Amino acid sequence: MIKRNNKGQWDKGNNSGKRFTREGSIGNQHAKGNPPNATTFQKGKFIMEKHPFWTGGIHYMKKDCVWVMIESKKRERRPKLVWESVNGKLPKGYVIYHIDGNRYNDDINNLQAITRAELVRLNNQ
Repeated sequence: MIKRNNKGQWDKGNNSGKRFTREGSIGNQHAKGNPPNATTFQKGKFIMEKHPFWTGGIHYMKKDCVWVMIESKKRERRPKLVWESVNGKLPKGYVIYHIDGNRYNDDINNLQAITRAELVRLNNQ
């Protein structure tokens, strides 16, 4: 174990300070001037379906409804997508409400577009 002296400084001849020098950063892909290595993130390489852990782009949230990936770094709520596929664009100021209270049941007969004021009133009952 490498220890410091009573002043908190490294002892003379200690190699622990080399990690902050150019010699200590050789092979480090993030160090200035070093080329990227095989593990460096490459733009567009692992996006959506190309990613090894891709699960179909559906995310079940614990305290929210289901989200669906529609393009890279962009997702939408599945109830909204289902409602809009049948009824057209959701009007401004409206939200999708699950009638039976089950936020994972996205059947079109279970979805209703209501205003935010109505949502507050329903949640306070």
